[in-house]
Amino acid sequence: MLHAADGVEEVVLVDSREDRIRNLARSYKTAPWHNALAPALAHVDAVVVATPPSTHVAVALQAIEAGKHVLVEKPLAPTSEGARRLESAARAAGVVPRAKNSARCTTSTVPGSTWACTRTT
Repeated sequence: MLHAADGVEEVVLVDSREDRIRNLARSYKTAPWHNALAPALAHVDAVVVATPPSTHVAVALQAIEAGKHVLVEKPLAPTSEGARRLESAARAAGVVPRAKNSARCTTSTVPGSTWACTRTT
């Protein structure tokens, strides 16, 4: 789990569904949580995107445009155009985008960082 990885100082939880975020917060008692990504972005260095693939580009772009590194659960984007948009935006923002199988709160980290784990339906 990301919260136990070396170099991660804090994990911030994000889920659009109140029932899921409250349930998750019970397991991560000290983790701050939000019902949307936007309010969490000011408090994190990087974002894990573990949402349905159809939302990957929009969620990752929101984080990238806020200057956050992103780790997106595969596929990075559902289309090659979406993947190119993410790569271009990340290059312009000077952040690192990555795709990974089962990125849900993974142990891949940016040292000394705070991560937001996003999940929406």
